[in-house]
Amino acid sequence: MLAEACDGAVLRGEGVLALSTGLPVPALNQGFVTNLLSSPEDSIREMIDFFDDAGVPFILRVREGVDPDSEQAMAAMGMPYSDTVPGMAMFPIGDASLLPAGLTIEAVRDDATLARFQQVMAEGFGMPLALAQQLMQPASLKIPGFESWASPCTNAWGSERWRRTGRSTETRGPERCS
Repeated sequence: MLAEACDGAVLRGEGVLALSTGLPVPALNQGFVTNLLSSPEDSIREMIDFFDDAGVPFILRVREGVDPDSEQAMAAMGMPYSDTVPGMAMFPIGDASLLPAGLTIEAVRDDATLARFQQVMAEGFGMPLALAQQLMQPASLKIPGFESWASPCTNAWGSERWRRTGRSTETRGPERCS
């Protein structure tokens, strides 16, 4: 969905999956070794070429123990194992009744709510508005199953509230709500 929303691309190969959003953010352009590779060097090179052709920075990931030969091939290509990505889950999703009075959350369904979402995303993550607009393009609205929510309020309190409610990264506290 993210590749489609950003007019990016997806590479599916033998035991690899790679997503390029086209955005200059490595975490938004990732390749994964999903199974044992018959030719790790070739498959890894295929992912590297995919990202190089897109002109984006990227991250390649091999889950520890999935394919030791791929880990070794990546190390030999100058990409040694360097971190463990923690599993993430939002469970259970919090009760919406915990939201403070005066806070509204609206589904992003049209250009107007998309523009508010982009603005709040940019402010909330401290990114340029242009990057938020690239990340959440109008094409997002046409993707089946894609859901986003926005609140017209912003402040640093929102991130903690979002973790508690599970509603949206755009859920913000009442301090700047009008």
